Amino acid sequence: MPDSILKEAKILIVDDERANVRFLEIVLQQAGYQNVFSTTDSRRALSLCSELQLDLLLLDLHMPHLDGFAVMEILQAEPDFSLVPILVLTADGTMAIRHRALAEGARDFLIKPLDEVEVLLRIQNLLETRFRNEMLEAKVREAQRFMLSIFDALPSHVAVLDHEGRILEVNRAWRMFSGANDGDARLCGIGANYLDACARASGCAKQEGRTVAQGIRRVMAREIQEFHLEYACHGPQDRRWFTVRVTPFIGEGTAQVVVAHENITERKLAEEALEQTQWETMQRLARAAEALTEIKKQSGHPFDPQVVEALLTLPHGDRS
Repeated sequence: MPDSILKEAKILIVDDERANVRFLEIVLQQAGYQNVFSTTDSRRALSLCSELQLDLLLLDLHMPHLDGFAVMEILQAEPDFSLVPILVLTADGTMAIRHRALAEGARDFLIKPLDEVEVLLRIQNLLETRFRNEMLEAKVREAQRFMLSIFDALPSHVAVLDHEGRILEVNRAWRMFSGANDGDARLCGIGANYLDACARASGCAKQEGRTVAQGIRRVMAREIQEFHLEYACHGPQDRRWFTVRVTPFIGEGTAQVVVAHENITERKLAEEALEQTQWETMQRLARAAEALTEIKKQSGHPFDPQVVEALLTLPHGDRS
């Protein structure tokens, strides 16, 4: 950890004895710490913590108005301050006091009378731990943002479910599709139980809903590695088809499976068009066969105009 980062840490000293406060200020300033603040009134501790956005609190235990234990209890109840390391200052080094202070949120102790070397070493250790944790948390947040950006970029509608079927996360495509189709967030939004939503499917989707729910449960139980189903989801103005794929979630935590719905309408329409073309081709070929048979029958006689018309309407490649 670079020393320059440690020396920029914001440190607050809270002790009702002015002599202790002055000693710590001199020690820290001579060691190069640039942001050292103090108060002899423990009632100001919370407001100063909020104002300064602390990195470390040096806190005396035995003070009037609010003792150190009361200050720690207040700070631990505040989410913004609960992670600020507290270095307790006390002349009472008994196990009972140590245990109580640790239970209230203290990270370390300095026993009075204070030793300059010990003060600096314990402060350095606490600050290094704090800044390393902050760096790790920043990396985790960056990794999460990176993964979420990839997640949201997927064209498929994707949801991650826990072991009970509750939706832990959905991507942008899932949210947009749900919103565009008047989806009920209570059924398909984060926190909703997707297995319940499948069970409540009605109409033409009733059977598919049950099949999908069964497939999800089988993947969760690791009975199968993957579940796949194609289904129709037609709207009032258009026809649509989708495929749903359920796979295990790779990783630790509560997530169990990934459910991905992909729009395959273009493919289905292309398949229909191909089938229609093939059917029409077969019809033309059948008519051509009938026409050739008739030609053989009329060999040496004037051609039937209908037979000629049948041949003329064949594509060029079908006349051979």
